[in-house]
Amino acid sequence: MKLLLTSSLALSLTTGLFAATITPFASIGGAATGSELFNFDTLLVGSGAQTAWSTGGTASVAVSFSPPDSGVVNGATKDVFAAPFLSGGNGIGFGSPDQSNGPDTTNYLSTGTGSVTLDFGMSLSYLGRLWGSVDDYNKIEFFDGVTSVGSFTGIDVLGLPNGNQGPGGSVYVNFNELDGVFTKVVLTSSTNAFEIDNVAINSASVPDSGATVGLVGLGLIALAAVRRKR
Repeated sequence: MKLLLTSSLALSLTTGLFAATITPFASIGGAATGSELFNFDTLLVGSGAQTAWSTGGTASVAVSFSPPDSGVVNGATKDVFAAPFLSGGNGIGFGSPDQSNGPDTTNYLSTGTGSVTLDFGMSLSYLGRLWGSVDDYNKIEFFDGVTSVGSFTGIDVLGLPNGNQGPGGSVYVNFNELDGVFTKVVLTSSTNAFEIDNVAINSASVPDSGATVGLVGLGLIALAAVRRKR
């Protein structure tokens, strides 16, 4: 199985459990066009299991949480969770008002020190999502049914993840399966927290937008910006 990962920063990347090489490249914007989009805005704040529908209303995902403090959240709570930062147009298309730049003002998902499970109930080849204030202890694992098919941590996305809550710490990450499928993803974090929003899915592999640019300079911003207290 081979999986292509793209993020809004062009940095060196190590593989998770996938045997094949994963190639990163920088891109402007967020989700691939033609995908089903989820913004989680209609979910109730809290830790109860819920179902979210795509903005087009044609696809759904079962969202569940594990204790002690994962759930649907809004805003920020010091030292617990912080809203993902939108930039570069990665909020466009998700039905959120005035979401071109700045902290996410809508509902999003946070693992706390537990986990969030997104079960799509169908075979997929593409997943995109906004990953907020990336930390090295954040982990995303892909499953085909009950079988784990690969995982990544914050180190695989940013070279020096440090919980930066500004534009240099949140990235829109695209996972593109080239010769395999997954049906479910599980997000975990051993320390507060792992935040996501604006999830996109597709049953087929999707091409890169072609808008590739060098954005490594954002990594330098991450070193100087506000960090989450560990």
